[in-house]
Amino acid sequence: MDFEVLLQTKERYKDTLHINHGNVFFKQRNVGILPSFNKYLSNIYDSLKKIKSADGMVESLSIERLGAMADKWTELIYKEHPNLKHDSPIFKTVKKFGAEQFERQLMYRIMHLYTYTKEESLRNAIEKSVLNILQYSCVQEDDFDNIMTWGKYEAIYRFFKEMDLDSQSIIKKFNGCNDTVKQYALLNLYKDGMLSEQEKSGIIDKLTYPAFKNYAIQLNQNPNRGTDKSGYINNEIRGARLFDVNDKELVFEDLFERTEQPYLLFDFSGSWCKPCLEEMSVYAKTRHLDNSKKVRPIWLFFENDKTKWLNIVERYNLKKENCFLVVGESGPILKKQFALLFDWEGEFPHYFLFANEGEIIDKRARPLSMFEENNISDFSTRKNNKNSGIPLPPPPPKQ
Repeated sequence: MDFEVLLQTKERYKDTLHINHGNVFFKQRNVGILPSFNKYLSNIYDSLKKIKSADGMVESLSIERLGAMADKWTELIYKEHPNLKHDSPIFKTVKKFGAEQFERQLMYRIMHLYTYTKEESLRNAIEKSVLNILQYSCVQEDDFDNIMTWGKYEAIYRFFKEMDLDSQSIIKKFNGCNDTVKQYALLNLYKDGMLSEQEKSGIIDKLTYPAFKNYAIQLNQNPNRGTDKSGYINNEIRGARLFDVNDKELVFEDLFERTEQPYLLFDFSGSWCKPCLEEMSVYAKTRHLDNSKKVRPIWLFFENDKTKWLNIVERYNLKKENCFLVVGESGPILKKQFALLFDWEGEFPHYFLFANEGEIIDKRARPLSMFEENNISDFSTRKNNKNSGIPLPPPPPKQ
């Protein structure tokens, strides 16, 4: 078998196989998750949404419950990979991978839940629950040369950042973690331009892991550190095939060439994604961007079933000329390129803001229902583009 065909690319799959008597297990990243896993996450999300008390929220996301949910995720892995053996080494690897993948995917749902929760006591309970997840992560035996390990910490860090916490508050959240994880959080803050001048002055000495230290030195030599080296959609993205509601084929680049507004706000979604549908239902109540002179809202549906897609467009009364279907080979192309160029983790929904000429403005824009034209009033200077630059190096392997 062709090795490159089997693995696709190193950017899409972790370059590690576990093989035991014909037993092959792939560790995946940036490729989405199978329907059974997505259904399981959706059920958890639906249950969390129905919780009305702070105590109930904390109990539902307690360390004990998290462990039980992660074990269920392991069961799903074995169900989807029936050839996997249950011998001790393989089972331990699968369970560990499952827990890390589950935590990372769960964090995106919790972040969405937090965004749309208005009750302050529930928001506080969600925050406390995230601390439970962080504590649960920190007591696991981390494999720091595994990309999934730091993926879960990245998702947790991003949650705290989305809360608009300052650098010291975020650092305190990671106090219970080991030194490597603390350094990872600190380096993210430095990369995102969130440290004060005083905090930045001593950061090189605080980072003892060579890869972290070298990365910080590179950032320190960059006069524009903390802001994006703005990127553009490349030729692979430009040529990705799409379909409109009339089943007319076009390419991704056409969206930019045929848009009069100076900005395009993309919603990466799907009819199979419950958080995506909830966001659409909220937007449908106002449709406040439908006639915007500044920003064009665009829904990109990653689908296999055109009928379901059209039904969703009709159900939420979305502006049809702003809805497009991603099918076939275009899905993997866009997922891979947006992961490489714009740090997309493959989660749905996800929002990107672009300038009309194809320049990325915000890799993690606000949801369409919460996005206002005034949000882009100062984007012409490209000052708000963070979370960029060269990828962070992985934490060190275990000694």
